[in-house]
Amino acid sequence: MAQPDPWISCIMLARGRPELAQRSLHCWLAQTWEARELVILDDADMRAFGTPPAHEMIQYHLLPRRLTVGAKRNLACSRAQGEIIAHWDSDDWYAPERLADQVKRLIESGRAVTGYHICTFEDLRNGQKWLYNGAICYALGASLMYRREFWHRHPFTEEQVGEDNTMVGRARGERALVTADGRDMLIASIHPGNASPRQISGPTWERL
Repeated sequence: MAQPDPWISCIMLARGRPELAQRSLHCWLAQTWEARELVILDDADMRAFGTPPAHEMIQYHLLPRRLTVGAKRNLACSRAQGEIIAHWDSDDWYAPERLADQVKRLIESGRAVTGYHICTFEDLRNGQKWLYNGAICYALGASLMYRREFWHRHPFTEEQVGEDNTMVGRARGERALVTADGRDMLIASIHPGNASPRQISGPTWERL
């Protein structure tokens, strides 16, 4: 008998930028992987969603106070119901096949964490696009997907910047990380409000 598809909990940390948040929501609704939910944590002082999304597979939580990104990720993971968790950034674009692409890799590899070390970036101020080609032992935070039990063992450090890198480092240390080229699966946004400022320089960046 075929095993049921694993349930994926996507976590969105929302704060302001309502137009981008709506675009990200539409990307989630368009996913080809059916066994999924979306957990949104929105900040009350700068809401991304004026009206909470009405969907049976969406959890919407309005937070009364600001938290660091790391603390917010831990809270979202604690409310997730899936055995697999995927980051779903509120300001980025994801292809409809993104979840299916990554969960297949996670299952076939037997690893605990996957992500993209290559992806496209777009500067929303001028429309310029860049290709980021990082080391194969690194994965971009916006692309992370991991088993829930890995997060239980390695919760995020409660810091504003760098909590994703810490998780990737722990996965690398356990040889639990598998990465891939995601240039067609993720377009990460560059804008003044990035939680982690983008430094576009060096051999890992190619102007498109």
